[in-house]
Amino acid sequence: MEKLETIEDVFGHFKPNIDVKYEKQCVYYTPKLLFCIHPRIINDTIVIVQIGSFGTILTKSEMYKGCFEFEGHLFFVWGNEYGSILKKTKKKKSISYYQCKDDEIVVFEDDTYSIWIYYYYDENFIFIKRWDNYCESLTQIN
Repeated sequence: MEKLETIEDVFGHFKPNIDVKYEKQCVYYTPKLLFCIHPRIINDTIVIVQIGSFGTILTKSEMYKGCFEFEGHLFFVWGNEYGSILKKTKKKKSISYYQCKDDEIVVFEDDTYSIWIYYYYDENFIFIKRWDNYCESLTQIN
């Protein structure tokens, strides 16, 4: 078990844009589903924020700079650029990472899970696009 810094939503703008309810309709959904957040600063005023689910297997990565819990799921913040959206706290969360066996190769290129893209501008999230292969088509069947 290792410890990872927790991160908080500075203005309270971030979490309302995470749609776990949408994910619950997807064929891959499980209560153990993990999410990744990747903010990238574009210029002095705009941050692109990518949010995506990525399964239930968590391998250790130096790119994970912190995490937080929301609606029963762990969200891992990836990369160094938070802008003014998120900030580290002094708290730590115990994390269990998947341990690969000596002869095991874990491949993570998987387009099963959804990805949402937002611009964060002037303390507002602006929805740009969502990609998913196993969610919208299911809602059309039902």
